[in-house]
Amino acid sequence: MSTGSVTPDDLFRLLSVDPDDGVFALVRAARRVKWNFPVTVMSVLAAHGTELSDGALAEVRRNRERADRYRAVAAALDGTIEVKGSTLAAAYPPGLTRHTGDLDLAAPDPDRLWHAAGVVARRSGARPPKVAITGPDAAVTVSLAWPSAEDPWLVSDDGVELVTTPFVGGDGVPLRPVPDAHPVVLSLLAVLEERFQRPFCAADVLDHALVLGTLTSDLRAELTDGAIRLRLAPELVALTGLVEDFRPGLPSPTGLGRLHDAAEAERERRRVVPAPPTLHPGEGFEEFLHRGGTWCGLPLDDVPAPGFRVVEEGHGGVVVETPVGGLLLVAAAEVEESSVDEAVEALARARLGAGDGNRTRAVSLGS
Repeated sequence: MSTGSVTPDDLFRLLSVDPDDGVFALVRAARRVKWNFPVTVMSVLAAHGTELSDGALAEVRRNRERADRYRAVAAALDGTIEVKGSTLAAAYPPGLTRHTGDLDLAAPDPDRLWHAAGVVARRSGARPPKVAITGPDAAVTVSLAWPSAEDPWLVSDDGVELVTTPFVGGDGVPLRPVPDAHPVVLSLLAVLEERFQRPFCAADVLDHALVLGTLTSDLRAELTDGAIRLRLAPELVALTGLVEDFRPGLPSPTGLGRLHDAAEAERERRRVVPAPPTLHPGEGFEEFLHRGGTWCGLPLDDVPAPGFRVVEEGHGGVVVETPVGGLLLVAAAEVEESSVDEAVEALARARLGAGDGNRTRAVSLGS
């Protein structure tokens, strides 16, 4: 399949739909894959002469407008790079619309991530954020969402996920820093990483098939090397196999023999998955991070601070100020309501200047 030859027949095969069942069945199958994948399918159908309804045309248009909004957001955030999204969409043939969900951005360090998150929160009026900080390198993830500028009755929220690394691991694979890679290769590696959260789907296969066909042999070699270094060789082998089943004869990652050997070795390494660390009684914020623990943020308010500051430890977690508001960082799945009340009071004391000044400190994460 060349970059310009995606046809309805390709999609019927990809989604395991009998062509005799028609295009409506094809679109319904796409919606079961991902809520936004139908826009890709409908754009292919339209390019091959199918007349779309007004509602279908509006869905495709809203997706394109969401992508335009995300480009404006990304352009306003100096020092961040987009992962997946428009990088992969650029490899799609003219007239074919890639589905757009959240905007995924990587920042080179926590300070710039928090700054970017504050900018997004102020401009968008985002709802309370989802925050995670994972050790030992204090990788930060901040997810922000807000009602779409289109029709919030019909359209999923706009959203931005900011990370210091998209490679957070799973199945015994630890968190890994962002590699120095070509943007397209980095985005393909980030697609592989998603396998730790969910199975590969038809949208991943189409991404991989379209993008891989545009890569030079040097970039295909970079993809293989990156997958091996990031311990994603099994995922690259699996997705490449799905692409081959979908359309035999497409270009493959360079060095398949080496890739398969690395995948076998990696699968053996994953046979033993260590349990994640649990918080010890009295253990501090930084000590838990250094052992590889994860703190999750429970929003307390939306009052922004200039940077990330620890207000007080205790109260079932760590009270912090951030550019997206006050948070109670916790390591447990459940939090006592009294702990939340105490955290709110500690935050109020600190802001009024009535708290213990020695207990409020700026923290440079990842240092």
